[in-house]
Amino acid sequence: MQQGQIVKAKIETLAAGGQGIARIDGMTVFVDNGVPGDELEIRIAEAKSHYCRAKIHKILTASPSRVQPPCKYFEKCGACDMQHIEYSAQLKLKEQIVKDTMKKIGGISPEVVRPVVGMEDPWGYRNKVQYPVRKILNPKSKILNKSQITNSKQLMVAMGYFKKGTHEIVDIDNCLVLHPFLNKISNAVKKLISDFNIPVYDEDRGSGLIRHVLARVGFTSKEAILCLVAKEINIPGSRNLVSALTKSIEQEEKEFGLKGVVVNENRRSTNVILGEKTKPLWGQEKIKEKLGPLEFKISAKSFFQINPVQTLKLYSVVEDFASLSGKEAVLDLYCGTGSISLWLAKKAKEVWGVEENNYAIDDAKENAGVNGIKNAFFKCGTSEVIIRQFLDTDAKFDVVVLDPPRSGCSQGVIGSVIKLKPSRIIYVSCDPATLARDLKLFSGKYKTVKIQPVDMFPHTAHIECVAHLSR
Repeated sequence: MQQGQIVKAKIETLAAGGQGIARIDGMTVFVDNGVPGDELEIRIAEAKSHYCRAKIHKILTASPSRVQPPCKYFEKCGACDMQHIEYSAQLKLKEQIVKDTMKKIGGISPEVVRPVVGMEDPWGYRNKVQYPVRKILNPKSKILNKSQITNSKQLMVAMGYFKKGTHEIVDIDNCLVLHPFLNKISNAVKKLISDFNIPVYDEDRGSGLIRHVLARVGFTSKEAILCLVAKEINIPGSRNLVSALTKSIEQEEKEFGLKGVVVNENRRSTNVILGEKTKPLWGQEKIKEKLGPLEFKISAKSFFQINPVQTLKLYSVVEDFASLSGKEAVLDLYCGTGSISLWLAKKAKEVWGVEENNYAIDDAKENAGVNGIKNAFFKCGTSEVIIRQFLDTDAKFDVVVLDPPRSGCSQGVIGSVIKLKPSRIIYVSCDPATLARDLKLFSGKYKTVKIQPVDMFPHTAHIECVAHLSR
């Protein structure tokens, strides 16, 4: 097959990245927005020796699972890649992806994988927005590219997600997976950046001021905090900006409230959103959120789960798999702000959380105090280093919880956990591929008993899993 060629294809299954998979003359073809069961005409966009990538040219027969995406940005936005699939079908496809990945990479029987825990209402679930801010061509100006610009009115302030595979902003005024109050905050900020003529960051030149807009909302407290990420800590006219912003939001929203505004300085030429220095501009620096019986204080920089509704289900699975009786010592590696540590502390003898980010450890200690939890302790450092310290002191742990970043655990951590000889390991993962890889490394000493996928990010290809390993 060659680039530009149009061929017929039937989508057989879904790739881990959300693309449909077709097989034509022995060649694997990844089709953007393909749904298993679709019969299509596809246009080859990229032809390699072992696979091809393609886009839909024409839908001949639509899959029974195909639906009209409710989001008007779906075709351009790179955030939600499964809105065109009916939600119950999304859950079954994600379950199959986990099963296939475990078998192919980990050599693990698909029978240990349980059905995905989904949401009753899979919309408006995100408690955090972080939009890049850019100047883009104003559609009303009717010019085609920036080389034709003759005045500033031909540009407009844009905030949103990136287009698929690019650094071009899709200007978004209503994201359906965001909590509705975050959409209101984002729109108000965007308007005022334009009205106050505040310079917007130019990624190519490294000039301008406002880089990102980040906001969080507490579903239970109904409080929100806004963080303006800027190249400089001092924003000219910030007092008037905040005054106008709070008045605008108060007029539009009565149930939820904006409780604080901070500015974060990021001078670096980097894709990392937040810098080190944060300064309050107005109000609170933290908001409250409850997960079950626990209350958390969350700042703009806090590590906290994006979907609080599903987080309760996820933590309940962790608690169930840990099978605590009140006599166990628990080690929670990559603990972040310690939310799992604090969740398990109520049924454990003691819990030790380990995290290398000192801000997260500070949050964990504060939230232990907020909840009156005295049997949870936190150490700042890499899991590799701290776990060796525990080994050197012959510390004993009955349960080890792992919740690493997407890249998974290092072989050093896996080897050290095996040396600790816990009776149970609970592994929380946001990437089935690295989970399967790591479970295989544990397989000499530990058996994977069960895996529970939890749909933390509906309408995307992402899936969270909790694995229960027994020694």
